[in-house]
Amino acid sequence: MGHFASSPTESIGNAGARIVLGRHFIVLGVCAFCALIAAGITVGLNPSYKEAIPDGKLLFPDLINKAKEVKVIKLHQAGHTMTFKNVADNWGLDESDNYPVQQYKIAQVIFGVSQLKLLEAKTDKKDQWGKLHLEDPNLPNAKSQRLTLLDAEANIIADLIVGRGNFSLPQTAGAGGIYIRQPQDEQTWLALGHLDLGVEPRDWLERRIVNITEDQVDLVTVVHPDGDIIRIRSEGDDFKLLNIPEGKALTDKNIPRSYVSGVASLLLNDVKHAGKILINDKDKIRVDFKLKDGLALKFELWQENEMRWVAVEAIGGENALKVNSRIKGWAYNIPEYYYELLAKKKQQLLKSIGKKP
Repeated sequence: MGHFASSPTESIGNAGARIVLGRHFIVLGVCAFCALIAAGITVGLNPSYKEAIPDGKLLFPDLINKAKEVKVIKLHQAGHTMTFKNVADNWGLDESDNYPVQQYKIAQVIFGVSQLKLLEAKTDKKDQWGKLHLEDPNLPNAKSQRLTLLDAEANIIADLIVGRGNFSLPQTAGAGGIYIRQPQDEQTWLALGHLDLGVEPRDWLERRIVNITEDQVDLVTVVHPDGDIIRIRSEGDDFKLLNIPEGKALTDKNIPRSYVSGVASLLLNDVKHAGKILINDKDKIRVDFKLKDGLALKFELWQENEMRWVAVEAIGGENALKVNSRIKGWAYNIPEYYYELLAKKKQQLLKSIGKKP
């Protein structure tokens, strides 16, 4: 995937620069050290808790030294799996055609697992697992999550079932606790630590599709399949809807700006290679964004099986090449809000103006 500089134009489509896992471990390690100091202060201020907080035993004592060997992470819940793979030092989501995920989040999860400490044994009765969200993660409505870390040869480095968190127990000294068990073990545990795993692709993927600011936009043109056209132009610090018919006015003065801000903040829910999505050209809504520096962004929106999609292509020289290196060829599943905003017809934006007596 391409990455580009931080100038206003070159920042378009930037999903975040490549982040080295080892560097994150240094930062996370410092944070963990500070947390331990804070926990020590808490214990000192609350002597009655001191005996209730054991040193704990690391669940995966070798993981911190094997962190760079982790090349695959599998997260399984309610019969669904998300598989994260490290390819050329970049992590992507396999089920989303290896689209980039938040690199920092990967480092955070690996480090979080490496720091889990067993504090207290809990129930070993299967009929009680559900209370801790540690039931079989293959069950249709399971709240438990099975997290597996593997190396390049698919050898398991760490494997556990993650349940609900608990931040109110004195045993955790305010640092946070989480219920866990190992897949082949009926014994459940309260562990010291925290894991933020998310449950959907959007919790992991780099969600920003393009990265533009309102002041970069010069002209927006929306063309509907039936020929309905909306044009919005920049005027000073504001935006104006062009060609408003006589006797009509905007239902809301902020409508023109909403088109611009909507695309500037456009986020994805999921993503696929565009070739895998059935596209009917006659049903597409086309939205062109012309920027003040000459770069143009062409959006195509459509619906398919209750899902809303957008494809984007940049046009305009070297900067377009940099943008397209990441966004071209992808179909982005977007939230309904963004689609409905851009899919409105011109008549939906206007109201009749009553004649003065």
